[in-house]
Amino acid sequence: MTNQRIVPLMLVAVALLFTACKKYLTLEPQSAFGEDYMFSSVINTRSAVLGVYDQLAGDQGYGSRFSLIYPYDNDEMIGVTNASAPDNSSRDMARYNVQPTNAQLLLPFNQLYAGIERANICIRNIPGMSLYRDGSEADKKSCNGYTVKR
Repeated sequence: MTNQRIVPLMLVAVALLFTACKKYLTLEPQSAFGEDYMFSSVINTRSAVLGVYDQLAGDQGYGSRFSLIYPYDNDEMIGVTNASAPDNSSRDMARYNVQPTNAQLLLPFNQLYAGIERANICIRNIPGMSLYRDGSEADKKSCNGYTVKR
């Protein structure tokens, strides 16, 4: 009797394993905006510029790495409690033994690189805005404040 129950359950489990979920995994994100939309109004442009600054926050930015780990990378400030260093973590920075595979380097680099990419998008698009060229004086001043002067 148990074999009669196990075999159909196994067949159902195998059938579920081979069904495709492609339609559910390839959805377009609902929150993505194009550059035309983001730089069509002063409010959206302000949001784009704030998105650049947003990349500085969080644990991989000034929330932890740039405010606590990187500037005080000596054994007097952080205090290495692990005697078996190097352990490829933040403790290695206190002992000046950082390897390229250290997790404390890649994620902050990726986050700041994304911020630079966002800043470049703003620098490229703000001067080309119709509000920047032809808008009211208030719009021009707002857009001008978001532009990096060279």
